[in-house]
Parts: sequence; C-alpha cells; structure tokens
Amino acid sequence: MRNMEDDELFIIPDKTRIEERLIVTDSDVVIGSNSNLQYGIKTPKSIQTGERVDIEDDVYADGDVELGLWSLIDGDLIVGQDAYIGERCKINGKLLVEKNLDIGNDVDIDEGFEANGWITIRNPIPLFMYFLLLFSNLLRRSETEEIEEILEEMFEEQIPENALIIPKGVEFGSEIDAPGKAIIGKECRFIGNLRARDVKIDKYTTFFGSIKSKGNVKLKKGTVVHGNITSKRKVEIEKNASILGDITADIVRIHDEAHTEGTIHAKKGVQIIPKKQKNKKPQPTPDDIGIKTKELPTLSLLTPEKIDSIVEEKNKIKRDKDEN
Repeated sequence: MRNMEDDELFIIPDKTRIEERLIVTDSDVVIGSNSNLQYGIKTPKSIQTGERVDIEDDVYADGDVELGLWSLIDGDLIVGQDAYIGERCKINGKLLVEKNLDIGNDVDIDEGFEANGWITIRNPIPLFMYFLLLFSNLLRRSETEEIEEILEEMFEEQIPENALIIPKGVEFGSEIDAPGKAIIGKECRFIGNLRARDVKIDKYTTFFGSIKSKGNVKLKKGTVVHGNITSKRKVEIEKNASILGDITADIVRIHDEAHTEGTIHAKKGVQIIPKKQKNKKPQPTPDDIGIKTKELPTLSLLTPEKIDSIVEEKNKIKRDKDEN
C-alpha cells in the first residue's frame, strides 16, 4: 500500500489507455481533491475521489466507488459493488449500483438511481461536532490509547499498490500539469502535453504529446513519443525508443539504437550509449576436451635447387635398377 503522504505522485499504471473520451485501466483509481478530468473512467476495480472532483464523462467501476463531497460526474455512474456518494454531489446521468448504496445529504441525480442492496440516505451532524462528542466521551473514560488509534487511522490513509493516481488540483485534459514526479507504466497509450518535475515512461508506451520537466526525463526501451521533449536537466533515451520531435536539455544520453527525427539541443553535450558487444566464447581445442595430438615435424620450404636434386636422385635409382 502507498501512503497518502505521496500526494504529489502522478501515476499511470501498466496497460492504461487514454481513448477519445475515456481512461481505461485495469487498476484502482485514486483522484485527489479539486481535480478535473476531461475524460470518463472505466476500471474492473475501485474508484476513490477526494472533495470537489469533476469527471466530465461516464464512470464504470466493477469494484466499489467512493465519491467525495461536492463532486460532479457529467454522465452515468455504473458501480459493480458498493457505492458511497458524499454530500452535495451531482450526477448528470443515472446511478446504477449492483450492491449497497450509501448516499449523503442533498445529492442531485438527474436520471434517478437503482441499487440491488441496502440504500442508506445520510443526514449526519457536522463532522466537527461528531468528533467533539466522540473524543469528550472517550476522555471521560480515560481512553487515551483509543483516541490515538483513531487519529492514526484518520491521518495514515493508504492507497492501493499499482493504482492510477491523480494528485490534488490536477487538470487532466489536453494539458496536464503534475505537481511532482510523473510515472507512466509499460505498454500504455497516453494523450496530452505533460508538465512535471521528473518524468519516467516505461517500456513500449506510446505517448502522443510533448513533455516538459524541471528535472530529468527517462524513456525506457521501445517507447515512442510523438512530440517534443524539454528538460532543464537530463534526458535519457534507451534502446529502440523513438522521439518524433525535438529534444532540448542540459545533457542528453541516447542509445546508439534509439531513433530521433528532430534536432537535439544539449548545453553540456550529447552522450551516445553504445550497444553491448556480445562476447564470443573461444572454441575448445582438442587438448581442452581430452584428445591427445601428435606433434608434427617442422617442414622446411622446398627451393628449386632442392627439387632438382630430389628428381636427379630418383632418376639415378631408377637407372641402377634397370641395369641390374
């Protein structure tokens, strides 16, 4: 589980696809408060949002959905498990829930809702008053340890591993400004111009847009970027990656088998990463595999004089035999 303290991470998990009006992922989705998505969402897992989150299309989740206070869904909300809808949320479509529905006060649903399980409509007392009454009751009973446990659970909320994470205050559309580090997983299809402190794109991802970074940019093997890359520090491009645009950085490290179609501007130079040479294994000799060899005598070169002498000697031997 990730800790909620990592609230500046912008994470797109493996095999996530951004389509024309929909973000399709196989992972849980966590959206920080005051964020705006110009897409809908489709996932086989759960969705959790903070307060005042706007999602500008349909939302489909096979798991649970938790929608924070004052949030807006500009479309349908289809939930495969339980749904928790915060106070004063608005859904500009229909709400369909396969199991239980827990809904807050003053929620507006344009096309009505259905739930196959229990429906609970809350009209709670203010949150501050609730905790004031709870803590005063625990203090009267000297239950200080229980108060500490409640506070730890409140402020140490965990995020599922491998989740799609959109930090608080992010506008997710054609322009995306992430407050911290941006990590895009393997085999993704990403659309949008991305600004972030650092950017890492994993193997075989296709990125349609430009990248701007105050720190480092790293493109793993087989990544394709249809746009420009600008970094105030280092850009590193691994084997078989392709950049169909310009690269501007302090330092550029590019693999010998990477491909670029634009110009490269690097204040401190370009470093070429050579491809690894395969070390050929030496062929075994007969002695290495246990075969004994006989040492051959050294042969001297035959000069014309030596050849004439040998021929003459053979002819003499033949004449002597004929005479006898």
